[in-house]
Amino acid sequence: MGLDFLTFLDYSWGTGFFLMNMLYWSSGLFLPLYVVCSGPFWYASCREWAVVSVVIKIVDSMLVDQKLSYVAGSFQLMLALFISLMCLNFGSLLPFSYPMTSHISVTGSLAFPFWGATVFSCVNMNWRGFLAKFMVGESFIASVFFHFLEVVTVVFRSVTLSTRMSANILVSLIFAKFFFSSSLGVVWISSIFAFFVSQIFLCLSLGYYIAEWFISFIQCWLFVTLLTSYVNEAVYTMEDEIDSKCLENSILTKIDVEN
Repeated sequence: MGLDFLTFLDYSWGTGFFLMNMLYWSSGLFLPLYVVCSGPFWYASCREWAVVSVVIKIVDSMLVDQKLSYVAGSFQLMLALFISLMCLNFGSLLPFSYPMTSHISVTGSLAFPFWGATVFSCVNMNWRGFLAKFMVGESFIASVFFHFLEVVTVVFRSVTLSTRMSANILVSLIFAKFFFSSSLGVVWISSIFAFFVSQIFLCLSLGYYIAEWFISFIQCWLFVTLLTSYVNEAVYTMEDEIDSKCLENSILTKIDVEN
């Protein structure tokens, strides 16, 4: 059966149960995590570790001055996620391979668990400071409407996080297929003009194919960067707790003045 535009919507790995797909693809994080943690044991005898070290520096630059660095093991986890996404995206660019990151079950199985972790990390154990953030506003109706929009935005983060990568990979592969099909179709036309046109299409296709590698890398970088930005809303340090305390005291003072 040939692939069409909507074939990826019918694709499933082993079962049609979405939670099993999430467990299947999330378990793939353990292999890059093992490679990263065991790197010092075979660092001197492996040349491929130089490539991994470049990726490590990139992920390390993402976590500089980020609240995620306060969590133990967050660097190894984000690095494993980055390497997994990069392998999946680069594998979809190989000939005769299925673009797995264009399927929503693959990106969703990685986006939903990490999004859920960021939501739980943003819950402040100081319930007064947590509720104080939902009480800011001159009008009660406007404040409720504003925070309702905030809740909707947080809920849709998981959807946008997964569909962004799937849509970008799918659209880029559609354009790549168009360029390569056009260059191949013009070759079979027997004329000198068609030959030069096919060469132009071939050069454009090669340039677009190289650009696809950079786009795939940027999608991985954007996925991890968005996760770290979501974690920045959580309370991890004493300074954040002091800010919530000050916010709570200002709200209580304002309520006392109005009464």
